[in-house]
Amino acid sequence: MKILNKQNSCENYEIAAYLDGDFSLAEVLEFENHLAVCKTCSQSLSEQKRLLCAMNFAFSKPEHSFEIPKNFANVIVTKAESKVSGLRCPKERVKSLSYCIILFAMAIIGFGESRFQFITFGQNLLDNVFSVVYFIGHFIYDASSGLSTVLSGLSDQLFFFSDISTALLLIFFFFVLVVFSRLLILYHRT
Repeated sequence: MKILNKQNSCENYEIAAYLDGDFSLAEVLEFENHLAVCKTCSQSLSEQKRLLCAMNFAFSKPEHSFEIPKNFANVIVTKAESKVSGLRCPKERVKSLSYCIILFAMAIIGFGESRFQFITFGQNLLDNVFSVVYFIGHFIYDASSGLSTVLSGLSDQLFFFSDISTALLLIFFFFVLVVFSRLLILYHRT
């Protein structure tokens, strides 16, 4: 458990965890020691305790009590799924994309004078991204063309000037021809 963050301000979720009983015994002792020194946390703790007492009092009266239906979770899931189902059709996607574009344009217009800085920043960013992609693409192209040139020279020397490799290549060609013809015959039978 960490009560203080880097700005030396207290974290509010620790109080809720303390009230919910989510702390171990060591964490409870550490938090209570912190409460002894920190007025902000002790005031916040007392405010949250008062709120919980008020809510308990309000809902403890019989006229304010209510029961949750047995299929409450199923009803919530069904309603949520029915409201989201429109997002699956293409018209809804186009509509939401157009809303996003309009909101983005309004945000850029709303920047006023700083929108030009925003636009130049975006242009510079895109220029840098495209230059990196262009460099990587050229690197891959140059490396693959060099490799293919080297392999082409090696394959000419190793395979086509040897009688054994020519015989193996012809045997492979006839094997593929026989297998392909068999597959065609079987395909036309069905």
